[in-house]
Amino acid sequence: GWMIPSPFLKRPLVIRVSFPACVVATVCLPLLGLITCVFISSIFHYEDSTSTHCQVPNYLPSISASISLSPECYIWRFCIGLHSAPRILVAFTYFKFYKTRFSSRCPESSLCCFNLAFSICENLGLLLLTYVSSSETYFVHKEGFVLFIVSSLIHMLITCRLWKTIKKYSLSPEVRNSGGGLFHISMMTTLKSLEGVDVRQV
Repeated sequence: GWMIPSPFLKRPLVIRVSFPACVVATVCLPLLGLITCVFISSIFHYEDSTSTHCQVPNYLPSISASISLSPECYIWRFCIGLHSAPRILVAFTYFKFYKTRFSSRCPESSLCCFNLAFSICENLGLLLLTYVSSSETYFVHKEGFVLFIVSSLIHMLITCRLWKTIKKYSLSPEVRNSGGGLFHISMMTTLKSLEGVDVRQV
């Protein structure tokens, strides 16, 4: 037999990204994509993005119109795709954190699994309603919207339940204060993602 030399067992650090910076960038991606789409629509597709069926004058493009034109729709999908990937990684990170905290508690241990499942369903619903437009397949788009809304609400409720238990039995001030930040991050992420949702049938 033979052994691999120890220098080859250690992989060099390529890049270091702080967790708060990653969270801020993830939350800002939908907002940045939305502002970019509205700006492009206002400059290059003003008539198409402000026209309505009932002939009501619009002075600014609507959100649904801004993200449905080309190339705006591809910019929006690109931002949501980048936005969803870190959220899935964070979901697994918090799942491991919850499992270590509630390894000996049966109700909370089961809630950890449900929390991860609903977090993944939330992201899948967001990707589904983003990449399948209402004008292409309305039923799939609508079901993606329902999956996103229901999963996000249940996920946030379970998160609040888990962090309430953590704060109750934790003596660390840092852990006690981190639960509120997680809830606000989840709320901001959901609201930013909802800015571009359109469930109307066209």
